[in-house]
Amino acid sequence: MLLIALPLLLRFLFQAKDGSRRAGVLLTGMLAVFLYNAASTVFGVAFNPLFPLYVIYFSVSLYAFALALSSQGRSTPLPDPLRKTVTVFLFLSGLSTAVWLVEIVPALLENRAPDTLAHYTTEVTAILDWGIVAPACFIAGLSVLRRRPLGAMLAPVLLDLMTMVGIIVSGQRIMQALVNASVSSTETAVYVLPFLILSAAAAWLLRRSLAAIPSS
Repeated sequence: MLLIALPLLLRFLFQAKDGSRRAGVLLTGMLAVFLYNAASTVFGVAFNPLFPLYVIYFSVSLYAFALALSSQGRSTPLPDPLRKTVTVFLFLSGLSTAVWLVEIVPALLENRAPDTLAHYTTEVTAILDWGIVAPACFIAGLSVLRRRPLGAMLAPVLLDLMTMVGIIVSGQRIMQALVNASVSSTETAVYVLPFLILSAAAAWLLRRSLAAIPSS
């Protein structure tokens, strides 16, 4: 977040202030990334002296994202070949959140906490993915398919978010290795590789989607 997402956020912010519509879309997507991270932090991290900063981080991210989304103006519809591809990808992205069922369903059936919950009290990431990200992907996918303005507005934002997911997951895996955390090859295959593939596909589609947006 500090080494990659923050510099990109500042870059898109200054480009958007100069009138670039593409930068405005990328800025909104990057703010969605920060909002996701802020929600994970403020609701998931155990109480500590930084709690007031977490609340500020979440509040600023939430309202900055809302302002950026509302200031996008009229969105440019995606061309037909790209529209169908983006629709399929968004639905697959929404379905990808089902990966959390691998650990949550057995825990529910056995009336216990998931093995990976550790000292946390609930699965914050599953809540965000199932309650917000997946529905947003399905709504955006249907809107893109039906050529509605909402789809043209949300699709690039979600593609931006999905692109960053692969980078974030890679960073988490690197940090686990640095602290000698025990991560099995199965966990890597289930929780890392699929998101890296989604991230690469999202980056490709995002680039094509931005090409359909007027530069200014």
